Amino acid sequence: MGNLVVDKNTYDREIFKIEGPLSKPFVSTEKVSRGQVLAYDVATGKVVKYVKGDANKGVAFTIAMEDAEAGAKVLVALPGTILNKALIVGVTLTTDFGVIADLFKSGILLEEVK
Repeated sequence: MGNLVVDKNTYDREIFKIEGPLSKPFVSTEKVSRGQVLAYDVATGKVVKYVKGDANKGVAFTIAMEDAEAGAKVLVALPGTILNKALIVGVTLTTDFGVIADLFKSGILLEEVK
């Protein structure tokens, strides 16, 4: 009788950045974590956490690529970046469809890692 055990390949589904260019640093006014959806504050030229419905923080601009403290530089996703949508924080993608549209306009795509 032959060997009934077959080795299977396993894949890490916790991949954050699927593909895309290098990131760009922006100064954050708040503490952010990797995957946080960010808005751009035109008054200060800094990134802030996205807040649905807020006049200044309600347009998704980019996504944080790393953790950062308030006042520190944080690397953010650039146009042409594809990220794992399961690891995005700060929004509910099943109901906040405006975020998906805003990020798409910025050239940032969200996909599921399969």
